[in-house]
Amino acid sequence: MKIGKVVLLAWLVCVSIQLHAQRKYVYRKDRFFVGSFVGMNFTQPIVSDRYNILEQTPQSAAGDFEKKYKTLAQNRGGNYGLYVSFAYTKYFSLIIQPGFRSQRFNYMTSYAWEDTLNVTNINKEMLHRQKISNVSIPVLTRWDFTTRHFSPFLQVGLSADFIYFASKSVFYDTKIDGEVDRKSANQSSVGDLTNHMRKFNVGLVGGGGITYYRESFAMTLASNVKYGLRNVIDDQKRYSDFTGFGVEYLDVMDQFKLLDLDIQLTVMIPIHKKW
Repeated sequence: MKIGKVVLLAWLVCVSIQLHAQRKYVYRKDRFFVGSFVGMNFTQPIVSDRYNILEQTPQSAAGDFEKKYKTLAQNRGGNYGLYVSFAYTKYFSLIIQPGFRSQRFNYMTSYAWEDTLNVTNINKEMLHRQKISNVSIPVLTRWDFTTRHFSPFLQVGLSADFIYFASKSVFYDTKIDGEVDRKSANQSSVGDLTNHMRKFNVGLVGGGGITYYRESFAMTLASNVKYGLRNVIDDQKRYSDFTGFGVEYLDVMDQFKLLDLDIQLTVMIPIHKKW
């Protein structure tokens, strides 16, 4: 009887260990995952060179003509696309995420003139809103810290970005107070900014997140930072007034690179190629 109890206990322990092992790895048994992602991004221009149409005079205050860029949190865009993952091991994967991305950034300018002949003052404050639409193809290597249901990870890689359209609009009023209310301000037409842009860029990407694995699907919440390695504006076409805003709003683009922070939700399904 005692021997039977020992055998039964040993059998139960073995079954428990086996079930635990299955629970630990069953949701990570597939090497290929495909899916789609959607998210938002926040963009910050990193300005290297500033340009103006008007020249400062001794009577101009320092920095009068410099653009005042909005912060990262105020420049929100969106992104969506496909997700493809191939796992070399249970911890190490290669990720490709081709998708569409819209990046937005805003800046303020203001100008004031005193007409001594007619004894009048002219004040204009402007909010410049830019949108860049591109096809982005990040290629990332991913390292998972566990092989369980919830798996935190880090990833790093490069992204190739192809701009296919860029636009710009200007909101303006006659009160220089550091703000332009888009609801009540005057608005320009939408200008085509594409020809002012360099069409290709490459960026460094790094980030992390967490994936929840189930038998038939997985969900990932991730955040990445991307830093563009190339300047955005085509220096040869800087003063070409493709938008018509150069004359009307005395606008010319600075030179800058783009820093991008994104937050993405990905849903994917396994392709049953087992280990």
